[in-house]
Amino acid sequence: MRNSPTLTHLLTVLGSTALLAGCTAEAGDETDSPSTPPAASSAPRASTGETSTSPDGGSHDSASETTDATPDTSPSPPKEPSSKPTDDGPPAMPAVAKENSEEGAEAFALWYVETLNYLYQHPETGILEKYAGPDCKTCQRHIDLVEEGKDTGVVATGNLHKITGSRALPGQGGSTEVTVTFDQEATDFINKNGAVKESVPDEGQLGYIFDLNFQDRWEILTIQYNVNRAPVE
Repeated sequence: MRNSPTLTHLLTVLGSTALLAGCTAEAGDETDSPSTPPAASSAPRASTGETSTSPDGGSHDSASETTDATPDTSPSPPKEPSSKPTDDGPPAMPAVAKENSEEGAEAFALWYVETLNYLYQHPETGILEKYAGPDCKTCQRHIDLVEEGKDTGVVATGNLHKITGSRALPGQGGSTEVTVTFDQEATDFINKNGAVKESVPDEGQLGYIFDLNFQDRWEILTIQYNVNRAPVE
């Protein structure tokens, strides 16, 4: 199977130095299976005369049961297998994220990471582009990955980033530096048929360091990777 160069490159610099092998087979093994039913008790069960409901929704009178009847150990229905998530639309940018302040810069960076989560699952162009500075290479990688997902139909089955903290500080030359830390969650990327094309392992604490400049709206000058894995307090 030929891996997508854009996806593989982005996930590698995020910390996924080795993608899971045999992901399609493993995905099939991860579906929930019912546990082994417990052994039926040999003790007699007294009749109560009460009406009880069976797992399939029907009802029966326990008074009609014999004293040596075994309990119903039918397993619960298995959970539905993972599939493409529902589309509730991209995250709305909060009003504070449009303000020229450290609080505004922090809110903007948080919105950006949450929007990445959405766009990896529901690729849509024209959202990230307006905030990417001309020299922001990481911004362009994000844009390329979203465009690739839209073209190929390969999308994430869940959120890749679970945000754990953020902090804004004055940058150089009037810019604002924002660090957003997150846990990189184990996530599958699937094609239109639901087959797993890439599997991203859980990498724990990672993050982005944004260098932002405000001109009518926030512009991302650069995004660096927070490689020290230290959470932001």
